[in-house]
Amino acid sequence: MEDRIRIIDIGIGGREEIADALEILSFCEPKAVGLDIIFEQPSDDDSRLLAALQSTPNIVLPIGVASDGDRFKIDDRPFFYEDLPGISYGVINIPTSGPKSSVREYAVSFPTSDGKLPSFVAAVAEKSDPDAVKALTGRGNDVETIAYHSKEYKIYTLDELADHAEEFIDKIVLIGSMSDASDMHPTPINSYVPGLIIHASALSTLLDREWYTTLPRYMDYLLAFVICFLIILATIGIKGGIRGLIVRIIQVVLAYSAVRIGYELFIDKHIVCNFSGTLLMIAFGLFAVDIWNGMSALISLLKKNIKKIKNKRETTRTCENCY
Repeated sequence: MEDRIRIIDIGIGGREEIADALEILSFCEPKAVGLDIIFEQPSDDDSRLLAALQSTPNIVLPIGVASDGDRFKIDDRPFFYEDLPGISYGVINIPTSGPKSSVREYAVSFPTSDGKLPSFVAAVAEKSDPDAVKALTGRGNDVETIAYHSKEYKIYTLDELADHAEEFIDKIVLIGSMSDASDMHPTPINSYVPGLIIHASALSTLLDREWYTTLPRYMDYLLAFVICFLIILATIGIKGGIRGLIVRIIQVVLAYSAVRIGYELFIDKHIVCNFSGTLLMIAFGLFAVDIWNGMSALISLLKKNIKKIKNKRETTRTCENCY
């Protein structure tokens, strides 16, 4: 159980219910409060909500950004953005390699024309553990790998908050929706994970100071080339009828080794190594060898049959045919 972080699910709660929750939290003295809700438009009466936001200690609100060339610009923001003193903001965007790719990393900051905006995770961590954020930014990376811990997070509804108020004292509190379909993302552990859980996992990784080193892409290619070359060379060199069996055994051993070595490197050494290219190259390499061997066997068989036909014609010739 992750004891440093608490999650409050707003469910279908509106601004009045959220303001009520913030008023309760203001008496609990949490280390930090991350409110993952963008109030883009004002309502008829937001006075209570704005007062609750200002009275909540160490609160961080989200903003969204959009790409602007090689930088970013603010795209989504609360209607009161920068009008309320004492409120910090963090970028809520989650970095992925593609629109439907698994979320494996969290952002550190987003460069803009005016400097850098901290990510939502980094802004919340800054309130609770500034030294961890200093170590994070000192690494100089734009993104860091999330360690999806085997941890559970205590999740409360708005109605349960008052009865468990003492459990939020000196904790990091993340508030948002756990059932918003637009905020569900695929991850390595599940294909449908709320953004709030992803932020919590990234925050746990940051607070634990678990830094991961990703091998350069050329190392992945070099490793794939060397292993594939050696396997294909060994495959061609093996003679006899058991070659196919030996090759398949090598494939299974390599697949298991890739998973095991990748696991050990990630868990024990905090090194991210991508073996997918290696396994793919070996598979296609052996497929090419199979095609080559099959074509060679087919050509040999055709030559043999052609030779037999020629020999048969020679033996059926008569003296009359010959002279």
